[in-house]
Amino acid sequence: MQNLIRLFDNHHKSNNKQAMSGISQDKIRRGIRNGIFYQ
Repeated sequence: MQNLIRLFDNHHKSNNKQAMSGISQDKIRRGIRNGIFYQ
């Protein structure tokens, strides 16, 4: 869960959003499906 939050934060801080988006969006979708994602 810590990694999911860190990945989400990095996604917003990163200038290279295209490189991050494929990874982080997949992780975030999994987090939402697992009910561990925060608003």
